[in-house]
Amino acid sequence: AVHALSSALRDRVRGQYVVALHRSGRQAEALAAARDYRTTLADQQGLDPSREAGGPRVNPIRVMVVDDSVVVRKIVTDVLSADPDIEVVGTAVNGRIAVGKLEQLKPDLVTMDIEMPEMNGIEAVRAIRSGAGGQAPGRVPIVMFSTLTERGASSTLDALSAGANDYVEKPINFRILMARMKSQLLRKEAMETLRRENNSLEDTLV
Repeated sequence: AVHALSSALRDRVRGQYVVALHRSGRQAEALAAARDYRTTLADQQGLDPSREAGGPRVNPIRVMVVDDSVVVRKIVTDVLSADPDIEVVGTAVNGRIAVGKLEQLKPDLVTMDIEMPEMNGIEAVRAIRSGAGGQAPGRVPIVMFSTLTERGASSTLDALSAGANDYVEKPINFRILMARMKSQLLRKEAMETLRRENNSLEDTLV
C-alpha cells in the first residue's frame, strides 16, 4: 500500500507540474519536465535511465504539503522527498495557514487534505482559486489527498468542482499504517528515556 501510494502521489505531482508549465506558456521548461518524467518512468521499468540531451535540467518541483495530521504530513513529505526532482518547501496544518504561506513559499504544486479544522481543503481550494495567497487563480496545481470512503469520494468531487486539479486516494489501511508509525515513535521515545535513566543511574553509582 505504501509503495502504491508513493508511486501514485509522485506521478500526480510530476504530471500536474508539466501541465502547469505548459498552460503558463513555459514550453521549454514543460518539455524538459516531461523529458525528466519520461526518464523516471523508464528507470522504474528497468529501461535505460540515461537522460536525453537537448534540454535544460529542470529545477526541483517545489511542493507544499497540507494536512492536519502530523503523521500524514511526515509520510507524504518522506514519499515526495524520496524523489530527487521533488522538494517539499513547507507544510501547513489547515487550509487557512496554507493560503497564508502561498505567497511566502511560492510552491509549484500543493497537496491538500480535505477534512481539516478552521478551513478545510475544499474551502482552501476555493480561496486559492479566487486569488487568495497572492497566487493567480489558475496558477498553482492542487492535488487532493482523500480517503476511499463514500464520504471521502463525495468530498473529492466537491474539491475537483472547486478547482482542484487531481486527487490521490489514501490506502485502505492508511489508519493502520499511521497507528504503527505512532507505535514505533512511542517505542523509540520510551527506549531513549530508558537509556537516559540508565545512564543517569550509572553516573550516580560511579
